[in-house]
Amino acid sequence: QRFEWGSMSENSITVFYYGPTKNRAEQMLQASVEAVERMANVLDVSNVRPINIMAYNNYRHMVGALPPSSQAVREGLKTEGQAFTAFRVLLVLAMGEDFLGVTSHEITHVIVDDAAATAS
Repeated sequence: QRFEWGSMSENSITVFYYGPTKNRAEQMLQASVEAVERMANVLDVSNVRPINIMAYNNYRHMVGALPPSSQAVREGLKTEGQAFTAFRVLLVLAMGEDFLGVTSHEITHVIVDDAAATAS
């Protein structure tokens, strides 16, 4: 195990964090709960299944969990968040400058996927 993970939950959201990210994890949890409520309402999703968020405290730690990408992409683009909608898991760089915006953005991917699944 690479990290000593702690967790916090509210409604359908659980944020896993380690190291000095607890305060940011709390903020991410609140932003996520609000994003789920807002987007579920907009997209008419009535039952949001659990979503897990992995809050990484630096990019070097998070990059090992990201899918492989080309060297050009790795050098030109720093991923601050990634949604794995099939698994209902988000990876978020908790120490990123816009970590709350990134968290809300990635949550939206999951809720949009839920809405698409119920529409089909």
